[in-house]
Amino acid sequence: MNPLKQLFVSLCVAAALIAAVAVGNGRCVCSAAAHVRFTGAPDQKIAGITSGGDFIIYQFIPFKCFVQDGKIVEFKKAGISKDAWFARFGIRTAHVVYHSLDPVVLKQVARTAKRPSIISLDLEQWSFYAPQTPQRIAQAVRAIRVFHPCVPVGVYGAAPVNTFGWAPGRWQKYDQLNPRYKVVADAVDFISPVLYSYQPSMKKWQTTARYDIAWAHRYGTSKPIIPYVSMRIRRHQNLNGKKRRDLTYGEMLLELKTLRRLGANGCIVWASSKSNEPLDPHRTGWLRAMIAFARRGR
Repeated sequence: MNPLKQLFVSLCVAAALIAAVAVGNGRCVCSAAAHVRFTGAPDQKIAGITSGGDFIIYQFIPFKCFVQDGKIVEFKKAGISKDAWFARFGIRTAHVVYHSLDPVVLKQVARTAKRPSIISLDLEQWSFYAPQTPQRIAQAVRAIRVFHPCVPVGVYGAAPVNTFGWAPGRWQKYDQLNPRYKVVADAVDFISPVLYSYQPSMKKWQTTARYDIAWAHRYGTSKPIIPYVSMRIRRHQNLNGKKRRDLTYGEMLLELKTLRRLGANGCIVWASSKSNEPLDPHRTGWLRAMIAFARRGR
């Protein structure tokens, strides 16, 4: 038996032993064969994500320092976690798991992730064109629930599959590919199209957003739609030869307003761990837009 199949068999056996997990009245009640469900009042929110109402911003921004009183301060030396710093502005945490189904890794993430955070699996090591990939991803979602059944789980760029921006004639390929990922849409707790700013044109970004969010609705799950967006335009070429630049205040605000108008329930703002500029809530345009929208956008 190959290692991946052996892992899933072991996890399924473990899941079968978990008859039910209950965490207090009005909280998570889970079974091995079912999605996370919540008891209590009808308007009970699933770990802070909803199918209507609030637009919630989550972040995966692994920067190490911030600006306070005009000075650059490291989170570690200031005695505050990055996640707690963002929480001051009403911005929540997304835990992203990269390319791993190692039980040790999954268990560690599950132990760290607490409500109202969310978990997102990035499984790009598998070709999205391979016929077995949708089932593999659905199995991975079930695997992490063995360790923490009460934190919502989503998947990066599957259901619908990442289109990497807009180009003429591109939709036909994805119209054929996306139906295969219905099994993923059924398995996750929220749906996460990838809407990074691959191109400097906001019109092209909006075209991609309309397409991907429409596909998220077409799966018919009524689950929250929480797309990935980036704080950076990734293929911008300016006069100085730089290939990337940060979104301005206006550009980030436009993206957030567009997502809410199209029916998204929130978003995950992603940044690379290689980017380590200080977070300045007063001068950094994209961050100012996030904070303003988190405070006023509900």
